[in-house]
Amino acid sequence: MSNQIERRLARECIVKILYQRDLTDYSFEEILESFVEKRNYDNVYLENLLDLLDINSAYIDSFIIENTDLDLDGLTPIDKAIIRLAMCEFLYRDDIPCKVSINESVLIAKKFSTDDSYKFINNILDQIYKFIT
Repeated sequence: MSNQIERRLARECIVKILYQRDLTDYSFEEILESFVEKRNYDNVYLENLLDLLDINSAYIDSFIIENTDLDLDGLTPIDKAIIRLAMCEFLYRDDIPCKVSINESVLIAKKFSTDDSYKFINNILDQIYKFIT
């Protein structure tokens, strides 16, 4: 399996974990204790992103609120998870081009969210990308 596919699967896992945290308020550590993914994914990337999200979640949320017209409480948990993951990559992973984060977010939204949600997520992330570049 290629590194790109393993990275995409790690992103999908992160979205699932963020979704679960949002619904349960369990910590990442508590969720990981029972998290099962049978496909191979980039575990180093997953752990790094979860650490970054755990440490910086308040800043990531405030950055989203300050730089968009989004009400995070009004978003579906899955869309919120996808946007938070992309924002974490934008802000803390210089090795990942923002366009890659946007593209991956759109693909994940097409897989896990509503039919039109990928357009919404693409629009929001494009706005933020233009703001931070």
